Amino acid sequence: EMNNTINMFRNQKINTSEKARKLANITYSIISRSCNKILIGKTFWKCVVVPSLLHGIEVINYTDTDINKLQIIENSVYRKILGARPNSAKEALRSEIGSSLMSTRIMQSKLFFIKSIIEGDNLLIKEVLRNIRQNPLNRWNIQINEYLNELEITYSELINMSKIEIKKLIRKNDTKKWKRAIKLQKTLVYYEKYKKDINDENIYRNDHSSVLLFQARTNSLPLADEEKYKERSTTCVMCKSEEENIKHFLFRCKITEAIRHKYLNRIKLNEEEYAIKRNFV
Repeated sequence: EMNNTINMFRNQKINTSEKARKLANITYSIISRSCNKILIGKTFWKCVVVPSLLHGIEVINYTDTDINKLQIIENSVYRKILGARPNSAKEALRSEIGSSLMSTRIMQSKLFFIKSIIEGDNLLIKEVLRNIRQNPLNRWNIQINEYLNELEITYSELINMSKIEIKKLIRKNDTKKWKRAIKLQKTLVYYEKYKKDINDENIYRNDHSSVLLFQARTNSLPLADEEKYKERSTTCVMCKSEEENIKHFLFRCKITEAIRHKYLNRIKLNEEEYAIKRNFV
């Protein structure tokens, strides 16, 4: 009977991964025909797909490998929605969409599950939970303890917190992970400086200019500086004066200077502001 239960949970995890891949393909199909692929895509994925994938996840032990498989699938969906290139940092994907990590959602589901049991009237389920909490070798219990350590709270504190307080704490922890990961991405030096929170800023439309905007914001435009990894020339192919990186492309290339002045004048930058942007600080 125990083996049957273990096999059931193992099959559930396999089915969830397969389901995620199928729903990702459906999401691609939906956004390809959508009048607003970003709005429709992220809404369908976050409000329809994710709740479906997380159904019943409260009682199943997901390993880091299991969770990573789901995260990779979600990242691929966000790449498709935003028109991101393969070299776009995954931290930028979720911060532009306004999404928490898959592991964060699973953490919240399990801790909310405990709160529901504690606050509920089912005495049998309460007893089961107490027995699990008293077993230091129980894998589910071990994972709960890892969550508590990560959030720096005790089990007693968890019980006394409201779900709103738990959600805020988990979100704060997710943001801390995002900021830590952003700092490790050399391509996101400027992005880190100006992007302070994980949120959708409602700046994208359903056109190619939005794809270019995302790539420019996240320093993933197809510029010549990428050629250094192939040991090829990184010099700007237009002005041939210096390496073509994001700073050069946006503010220094002489060939695009007229166009640059035209659009910077539209947003009425004064000389000091333009100087700051030219130095890209």
